[in-house]
Amino acid sequence: MQLLQTLLADREDERAERQANIAALQQIANQGHGNHDHPGSKLKNFQNTNPPAFSKTEEPLDADDWLQTMENNLEVAGVDENEKVLFATHYLAGPARAWWTSARALNVGQMMTWADFKLKFSKYHVPPGLIKKMRDEFRELKQGRMSVVEYRDRSSPRQDVLREAEEKVHKIREYLKTAQSRQKSYADKRRREMTFEIGDFAYLKVSPLKGMQRFQLKGKLAPRYVGPFKVRAP
Repeated sequence: MQLLQTLLADREDERAERQANIAALQQIANQGHGNHDHPGSKLKNFQNTNPPAFSKTEEPLDADDWLQTMENNLEVAGVDENEKVLFATHYLAGPARAWWTSARALNVGQMMTWADFKLKFSKYHVPPGLIKKMRDEFRELKQGRMSVVEYRDRSSPRQDVLREAEEKVHKIREYLKTAQSRQKSYADKRRREMTFEIGDFAYLKVSPLKGMQRFQLKGKLAPRYVGPFKVRAP
């Protein structure tokens, strides 16, 4: 009985949130009536791009496809940064909607930017271990040092199998590139410059190199800090 009550309460919360989103979107639409530069007209432009809904998927890359499609549609419609999350999350349903409800509850009182949403969405719907698996598959599909195209020319297997492999390689490569770019941009945004005054003490972060002369191997060791050093006048 308690489980049933919990499920019903969760469903009511989800319904209330969707109604609140609909009301917010309707208010934007009403305010923008007859004004092509108003957010209401941007909502209409966004809806005209036929944004896809997202509920769940057994293929994590489909989640990334949805995110990329949404981002493209938002750009085409000229949606402002502070409205992208509201517009996009309106098209979440089922398990994805439940995830979004929980994510919002954990960030009450904080405005979630589009960059924050993309990072959280990707972390949840694309398991961390999948990136390593994709890299392994990518190496396997390259057949050692040969590319898929070179392997096709030498072995001449079925064209449909090769076409599927080539598409998979392209999809994995693009996702890895996008994921790396997102992580870098998020880290850059969170990074803060530090200022020091004369007389302060500071530690320096260094990344020493390791190497083996015999095998001519090099690599970076874990960063460490040295100091402290006193800041002097130039």
